[in-house]
Amino acid sequence: MVTNSGTVAPGHSVGHLTIAGDFIQTSGGTLEIEIGDGIGDLLTVSGTADLAGSLLVLPDGYASAGSYTFLEAGTIAGAFDNLVSAAVFSVTLNDDTASTLSLDLARNSYLSLAAPHNRGLADTLDDLRPTADSDFGALLDRLDLALSRQALNDGLAALTPRIHGLASTVLIGDAQERLAGLRRHLQQIDPAMLLEGNPSGKISAWFDILGQYNRYGSDGGYFGARENLYGLLLGVERTTAKGLTLGVAASVSECRLEARDSDDDSEIETRQGYLYAAWRDPRRVGGLHLNAAMGGGLSQLDSERVIPFAGRKTRSEHDGTLLGATIGGGYAVAAGGWIFDPTVGLSFVHLREESFCESGADSADLKIAARDNDSLQSLLGLRLRRPIQLTAFSLEPELRLEWRHEFNRKTESLRARLAGGGTFATPGRYLAGDGVRLGASVKTILGDSVSGMLDYDCDLQSHGATGHALRLQLAVAF
Repeated sequence: MVTNSGTVAPGHSVGHLTIAGDFIQTSGGTLEIEIGDGIGDLLTVSGTADLAGSLLVLPDGYASAGSYTFLEAGTIAGAFDNLVSAAVFSVTLNDDTASTLSLDLARNSYLSLAAPHNRGLADTLDDLRPTADSDFGALLDRLDLALSRQALNDGLAALTPRIHGLASTVLIGDAQERLAGLRRHLQQIDPAMLLEGNPSGKISAWFDILGQYNRYGSDGGYFGARENLYGLLLGVERTTAKGLTLGVAASVSECRLEARDSDDDSEIETRQGYLYAAWRDPRRVGGLHLNAAMGGGLSQLDSERVIPFAGRKTRSEHDGTLLGATIGGGYAVAAGGWIFDPTVGLSFVHLREESFCESGADSADLKIAARDNDSLQSLLGLRLRRPIQLTAFSLEPELRLEWRHEFNRKTESLRARLAGGGTFATPGRYLAGDGVRLGASVKTILGDSVSGMLDYDCDLQSHGATGHALRLQLAVAF
C-alpha cells in the first residue's frame, strides 16, 4: 500500500508508474500528471485507488488536445478535491468507467489568455508554438508551465521590450526637464542688474548642478520605476543695452532607471547643446519678457531585461538623437514690493532611436526596430518673487506654480523580432498627460557681478508619477 501526502508523479517527463496494492492519497497529497504531444503519464494501481487532495496537470513540452487516460485501478474510491492545470490547458475530468480516470484536454491559445499589452507577442507565439524546437522550444516549454492567467501574462510581458519603452518616455521627459531648467534661467535674467555700471552690455557665465529623483507609476502593461538623475547645465551669454540676452549652453546628465516590479533596469547618458535668447526691458522692473531656446544632442541607453521564468537576462546598448525647442513669455507686474509674473509657453522634444539587438538570452533576445517619438507641451505658470535689499547683498525668494499639458501622449509601438523567430509589436508607454510643478528658490546677489541660487521643484504628474529636483546655480558677470 502506498499513502501519498506529498506529490506522486508517474515519471520524470511522461512516464508509467505501477503500484502493486492499494494507493491512498490524503487531502494534503498531489498527483502530478504530465501531458505531452499525444501521450501522457499513467498511474496503474492493482488494488484500490482511494482519492482526495489535488490533481495537478502540467504540459511536458508541446501538448496537443485530446483524451488522456491517467489512472487505471482495480477499484476507484473517493474523488480529487482540486483540479489544477497549467493556464494553457482547459481540462475536464472524465470518470465514465469504474476503473479508469481520463482527462479531456483542450489547449488554450496564448492570445485568448493575453492581456492587451501582450497580444501582439501572443498572436505570434501561437503561430510558432506547434513547431518550436531547440532553445526556442525549451523557452516556450517553460512559459507553458504557468499555472494561472496572471502568471502566464507575467511571463509574456517579460519577453516584451517594456524596459525599452519605459526608457524612451523617461528620456523624453528628462529632455523636457532640461529645457524647463534653461527656461527658468532665462526668466530670471535681470538686464537692469547686469547693466548697472556697464550700460554697453555684459558677458556672463553660469552653471547649474542638478539632482533629481522621479517615481513612475505602472501604466497598462508597464511596470512602475524609480529614476535617479544627476546633471550639469552650463552656459555663456551676453546681455545688450537694450535688454536682449543671447547665449549658448550645454548639458550633461546620467540617470539610472530601475523597475519596481521586476529586475529590469536602464542607464542613460545624455549630452546636449543649446542656443537661446531672452528679452526684457532693462528700464523697468516689470513688463513684458520673452525667451526662446533650441538645441539637440545624443543619448546612450544601456538596458537589462530579465526573464524570470526562464532564468535569463538580456543586455543591450543603443543610441538616441534628441532635438528640442521652447518658446515662452510673460508680463510681470510690480505691486507693494512683490512681483507677480504670469507666464505661458510651448516646449517640443523629438527623439529618434536607432535599431538595436539584445544579447545574452539566446532565443529570447530581441531585435528592436528604430523609433521616432515627439512630445509637445503647453505651459501656463505664475511666479511670485520679492527682492530684499540687505547691507552687503540682496535676496530674492521666489515661489512658482506651473501647469503643463501634453498634446502627444501616445508613443510609437515597439516593433521587435525574437531571435527564436517571429515579429510582433508592443504598445509604447504613454507620456504623462498633465502635470503640476511647484517650485521655490532663493537667489543671492552679490554686487552686480555674482549671484547664486538654490532651487527646489516638486513635480506631480498624471498616472501617479512624482518627481523632486534640487538645483544649485552660480553665475558670474564680466
